[in-house]
Amino acid sequence: MAGVHRFPAKSGAESGIQGKEVHLSRERLYFFLKVGVTVVVLVWLITIIDLKEVWQLLSQVKWGYFLGAAGVLIAINIVLAARWKVLLDVGENNLSWFKLLQLYLVGGFFNSFLPTGLGGDVMRIWLSGNANKNHTGAFAAVFVERLLGMGGTVGIVLIGGWMYLGSVNGYDLRAIIVGIGAAILLSLMSILHPGLYNKITNLLAKIHLFRLGELLSKVFSALHSYRFSMWRLGVGFILSFMVQFLFVVLHFFIGEALTGIDKLTVQPYFLISPMIGLGNFLPSVGGYGIREGSYVLLLSIFGISKDLGFSYAVLADILIFLFVSIGGIVFVLLRKNEDLPSVPKKKHRFLSATI
Repeated sequence: MAGVHRFPAKSGAESGIQGKEVHLSRERLYFFLKVGVTVVVLVWLITIIDLKEVWQLLSQVKWGYFLGAAGVLIAINIVLAARWKVLLDVGENNLSWFKLLQLYLVGGFFNSFLPTGLGGDVMRIWLSGNANKNHTGAFAAVFVERLLGMGGTVGIVLIGGWMYLGSVNGYDLRAIIVGIGAAILLSLMSILHPGLYNKITNLLAKIHLFRLGELLSKVFSALHSYRFSMWRLGVGFILSFMVQFLFVVLHFFIGEALTGIDKLTVQPYFLISPMIGLGNFLPSVGGYGIREGSYVLLLSIFGISKDLGFSYAVLADILIFLFVSIGGIVFVLLRKNEDLPSVPKKKHRFLSATI
């Protein structure tokens, strides 16, 4: 038609290049967002505390309790590796518990030290998937791990609420806790039912907005793969609850190591510990900034000063730094002995969006 200018159609190569550029720009944007959040929160904390007071508090640390906290952190990772093996053994798993413990430490190193889109879970999926030649099974195990971990966290939060609230407006919290537990159990049983699973996946396949249907289908598939090994989910939940309880003990020991916070009993940590864990879902570099701010705010609820709360955060960071450094050493040794595949490239990092 005269007067109408037609632009040449873009080739597939050009479209692919533009798609990669958009992906990279989003990745960079998210990276700068995490760095920005970490920097802003840390600067804010420094402006509201007395660094001299913090240094004085840290110079009086009771190292016996600090070493006790380190021992608890080791126990937590041992239990986490055991949970991972229980879930991974639903398929053909060639990795021993000790090897999985090593990969957990490596994942912790990547999670804490590298400000990239490559998280610890993605590393564990990649490495265990390569070893077993089954990335789908590796994804399912890690995803179910996360779900069971959330269940354990909810359990600890409910116990903490029970301790402090007892009853709300005349309603006994024990009944609420039992009701929530029953609802979770019934929901899990429904998801594992073959007939309902097929109907739900067919329905999700029709959802194309933001790949929501695809991602939710992976959620249901990951759960449904355990329908013939229900005991694994039960053991996994018990181990998840044990991990969350150990985190409560860990935070209690850190508090006991500092004069002033040692006046707190163990009960407040049933609320503080899981709240700190939930803060990890917020964008930041290795949790830094968010974690310290969360400690200061949560401890202030129980009458702890900002200086003392920040001292607690620094002591926790020192413990985490020392422990995840072990993961870095393990990573170097495994790479040196050629027992570890190469780090996944950016094109494989789409897994992080499904965790």
